[in-house]
Amino acid sequence: MSDRREEGELRIQQAIEAYRSDLKDDYGSVEKAAAAHGVKRSTLGNRICGKTQRSWTEEAQKRQKLSVTEEDILEEYLLQLCDINFPVTIYLAKRMADGIYQQKHNLSDFSKEEIANIKLGKRWIDRFMKRHTELYGRFASRVDRVRVDSVNQATLEDYFAKVKYHI
Repeated sequence: MSDRREEGELRIQQAIEAYRSDLKDDYGSVEKAAAAHGVKRSTLGNRICGKTQRSWTEEAQKRQKLSVTEEDILEEYLLQLCDINFPVTIYLAKRMADGIYQQKHNLSDFSKEEIANIKLGKRWIDRFMKRHTELYGRFASRVDRVRVDSVNQATLEDYFAKVKYHI
């Protein structure tokens, strides 16, 4: 946790203690206790009522289209495919994720066209890769068309002739 957050949390705890202790008479209200300690009244009021602070990570996970478990399973499967030298592409990973996402919805009420439109966002794969750094460098990349076209009988014979000459 950053120093600023730790400092803010410390001020909130001090304000709660002051409000609940004998100093309550000095402050008289949540507003005065919050002002005296430099914290928001709503935050102090929520904490006094027992509401806990939720972390930014927990909030972000709630907004994710796939759960953490689903993403972990997808990552594990993609890594297994990479381990057996299956050419895993970003397109394949996105299609698999879309399939998992579609499975979460009740598809019986949708037509085929509507099902095809139930997808993750365009930037989902980028954010997925940031969360699962072990996948970096593991995806297959497309071979340039020029490189594919340059491999022919003549170039291969020339290459092996040069190798034979140097051996």
